[in-house]
Amino acid sequence: MRVPSIRASASASARAGALADRLPAAVERVLVALLVAAAAFGLTGVVLAVAGAFRPWTVGPLGGLVTAAALVAWDLRRPALDAGDGDGAGGGAGGGATGGATGSRARRADGRRLALAWSLAVLVAAGATAVNARWANEHVVMDRDPAIYLNAAEWMRTTGGLQIVQDDGPFAGDPALTVMSPGLTKDIDGRPVFQNLHLLSVWAAGAGWLAGDNAMARVPAGLAGLMLVVVFALGSRVMRAGAALAGTALLAVLLPFVYFARDFYSEWALGVLALGGAWLLDAAVASRSARRAAVAGLVVGAAAASRIDSVLTLTGFVLFLGLWSARRHARSLADQPGAEAHDRQWLRLVLAFTVPTLVGLGVTVLDGKLRSTDYVRAHAGDLRTQAVVVAGVGALVAAVLAMRRWAPRAAAAVGSRRRLLAWLAAGGVVVLALGLAFVRPRVQVARDLRDASLTRLIQEREGQPVDGRRSYAERSFLWLAWYLGPALAVAVTGAAWAVFDAVRGRLGRSGLLVVSLVPIPLFGYLARPSIYPDQPWAMRRFLPVALPALCLFVGYVADRLWAAGTANTASTARTASTAGTASTVGTASTVGTASTAPARGRAWTSPVLRASAVAVVAVAFVQPLAVLRPLRETRSHTDEIGLIRQVCRELPRNAAVLVVTSPGVFRADTFVQPVRGFCRVPAAGVAGAGIDIAATDVARLAAQWARRNRQLWVLGGSDDALRALGAVPRVRAARTDTRTLAYSISRRPGQLRPAILAFVAGPVVAAT
Repeated sequence: MRVPSIRASASASARAGALADRLPAAVERVLVALLVAAAAFGLTGVVLAVAGAFRPWTVGPLGGLVTAAALVAWDLRRPALDAGDGDGAGGGAGGGATGGATGSRARRADGRRLALAWSLAVLVAAGATAVNARWANEHVVMDRDPAIYLNAAEWMRTTGGLQIVQDDGPFAGDPALTVMSPGLTKDIDGRPVFQNLHLLSVWAAGAGWLAGDNAMARVPAGLAGLMLVVVFALGSRVMRAGAALAGTALLAVLLPFVYFARDFYSEWALGVLALGGAWLLDAAVASRSARRAAVAGLVVGAAAASRIDSVLTLTGFVLFLGLWSARRHARSLADQPGAEAHDRQWLRLVLAFTVPTLVGLGVTVLDGKLRSTDYVRAHAGDLRTQAVVVAGVGALVAAVLAMRRWAPRAAAAVGSRRRLLAWLAAGGVVVLALGLAFVRPRVQVARDLRDASLTRLIQEREGQPVDGRRSYAERSFLWLAWYLGPALAVAVTGAAWAVFDAVRGRLGRSGLLVVSLVPIPLFGYLARPSIYPDQPWAMRRFLPVALPALCLFVGYVADRLWAAGTANTASTARTASTAGTASTVGTASTVGTASTAPARGRAWTSPVLRASAVAVVAVAFVQPLAVLRPLRETRSHTDEIGLIRQVCRELPRNAAVLVVTSPGVFRADTFVQPVRGFCRVPAAGVAGAGIDIAATDVARLAAQWARRNRQLWVLGGSDDALRALGAVPRVRAARTDTRTLAYSISRRPGQLRPAILAFVAGPVVAAT
């Protein structure tokens, strides 16, 4: 019989180990490049769009230059995440390996497990992207925010700017008509623009340049997949890779995640860039690299340009830098003579991170002040609240840093009380969650919104007291429970456990970073979501940070239980080994008995703890999968780009379009900007639901446009509506969405409803 050579076996093992090392490193490099490119092209694109110079030949070279410079500064040849700086990286796929050959084998096994986890995480992200892209919306009719982002992308893609500058002719002088759509406001020059900030639209416009309408509409699905990879990358620094993978997969099957992944929500841009920036900052701190910190700051600064309320999320970075600075300083004074040198090195890193972050904030201010002026003014109160939060966190951090010289003395004073403080802090998390779940809904009735007809409509349908100003903010914690179920209890346990470990000093740098990012946006939006309460619309507030963090906290519980089982196994093995050695050298039998007793006591706990870890993960998936299964193919706004393009193909170049309201189907003004933006012709709509327009008025408008060498077309809901206004139906477009998720207020949404969109367009006969 032929015996395999030892050299051949070693070679195969080495190849497997090399693959295990290369795969995570390769994926991490790709992830770094994607995050940097997204930030660089996003920021340069926003600046160029504000200037009206958003073109492929301007965005491409400038964005490419910034991307290349950032990647050179990062140095992709080095691992994305170094081994650590001795301050406690936290987590990992760990294994308690020892030295020598045994340690080498353990490291190879850990490497293979990490490579497998990375492979599965990429597969989860790719699968989620494919499914959500298959059911992606094409939200063109401007009734809610997603359509605003998509229409802004189309306008920038074709005109190169954000200002809507077009000859409105006779439409502009008619009080019965409007040239505005919902979501359009005025900028600093008094011109119509798209409300909100515009980073997400910049990305979508770029995708449209590269691959057309289909790619543009599927940008959210791609961002959702990228977020899953980022969540796993960040989570694997805090816990074992398998636990991070479980948290990532849990996030992928949450109904809000799936629902939002199929339409344009700026929370995707904020979540991907904020969490990605956190992962990059963790790497920069681990390697003590100011250049890498600057790259992380670039990505975090781009996150600021994604949403008007992004500062709430980014305040977590200030909190982390302050806490970690105090922790480093305390250790330096206690253990190292060169504390001042360490402080200077840390200060350079913090400044390197801060400067590009402030540049991103500057782009945010530029975009908001110049091209979303009225929108920013309308949200001045919310911005002031954010400023107060930032000032409070900044003051706290400044106080901590000012007292850092007394940090070792304070740590010594805490001393034996640290365990008690840890229990109090963890208990505080649990008590706060219980209060939000059971006490707050009974003592508060939140009314902090403007009167909304949609809120009233849903309340009437569900038999609720009708009050259009109700925000239902007191139920915000219960919203999380609707989708997470028992997983929310596990997540609260994981958060309490992480806080306990942080106070005890057991939570590493990466874990402290994640914990620092969570409380401000989570509790800020739990206290006041500032959003219409229809579900799952209101859950978008928790998408960027809260939902990913809660899923990772579920993984943290599983990781800690598994670690406890592993520690018991190792302890049992060491005890048994000691007992065997004692018997061999002839020690008294009482020594052997005393040594083996703890081993027998612990033997049963290891499998129980590991089984508990698996059970926690399994239970966490029950509610999300049960909620998602009947709704996995939910979709609305199907093929709206195609329907609009169908009209555009029939319109003559010299057309002008009048949109009239179709009762029960669409409002006229929701079609004005889609027609103007996709067809590139003047458009206007009937100004309000109670305003009607007569055939004589249409004939007058047609004659006025004819004197400008333009032919007036009418877009309405039916042939009869057009004929009544003197127009001849020529183009018919229709679709029925049978998988549209019905909105809900008093309970988790779980019903589908049909949504019909049908319209007809044709020229006015009198104009010919």
